[in-house]
Amino acid sequence: EDGSSFRCSIDDGAWTDCTLSLPVAEVAVGEHTLAVQAVDAADNADPTPATTTFRVPAKPTVSISAGPTTGHRNEDLAFTATAGPPSAGGPAPSLAWDLDGDGLFDDGTGTTASARYTVLGAKTVRVRATDAGGGKATAEHTVTIVNRAATCAAVARRTAVGVAVSVPLTCTDADGDSLTLAKASDPAHGTLGAISGGAVT
Repeated sequence: EDGSSFRCSIDDGAWTDCTLSLPVAEVAVGEHTLAVQAVDAADNADPTPATTTFRVPAKPTVSISAGPTTGHRNEDLAFTATAGPPSAGGPAPSLAWDLDGDGLFDDGTGTTASARYTVLGAKTVRVRATDAGGGKATAEHTVTIVNRAATCAAVARRTAVGVAVSVPLTCTDADGDSLTLAKASDPAHGTLGAISGGAVT
């Protein structure tokens, strides 16, 4: 009938407007009864609503039980997940990983996964457990990719008073970044000149 709509009730609860589908994400695990009644444009409700039963299955358990909270660029980072079935004695759920933050669990399977990041900042690692009945559960872990400081090798040189000496500089960056060298301070005795060609005088 034109202008008709539907109302739904779960487990004799309050009637609410509904469409051809009804989200049940907040319904408790177990068996439930769904009643549906038609309502015409004059708000007359069907006195004999249709009913059906459905079951919300228990979800598996899952957690990321091991993994670093900080890491560096181009470093292999390992993560471990622990999962269990909805009920004791059931088959272990399957695991799938989302390591690149795109929302797709297509970056690895199994209890362990490894990721390598090239950009600094916080990264979210997710794992999804799926049990034999199709129940799903997810867990996530945050790892922050931080920059490593450059290092310079200490070099000792001896010279006579008033005689300039060239000191080679050997500096490296573990992340492969290009380096710019600048004088931090003069030594206790004497002064440092300009840095040029990987050496200072």
